[in-house]
Amino acid sequence: MTQIELKNHPVWQDLTEVIENLDANSLVREHLELCDYKICGYWDEEDKYYEEIILPRSLSAELVSNSIGVTNKNVGLN
Repeated sequence: MTQIELKNHPVWQDLTEVIENLDANSLVREHLELCDYKICGYWDEEDKYYEEIILPRSLSAELVSNSIGVTNKNVGLN
């Protein structure tokens, strides 16, 4: 089995480039258009459940943070 050290792996440079060039507003708008600006099955911060929420079409989005989770599970790479 091959073990990869990710700390200095080129994937981070590639990922940084993708995130820096990501147009979050266009991505969100496209997704919202595909679902007709509706969210189904939403729990708010006060644990109130909403069967469906219809969002205003005047929304805009901004990417404010990003992260990647890594687990310690063994992954076989071929």
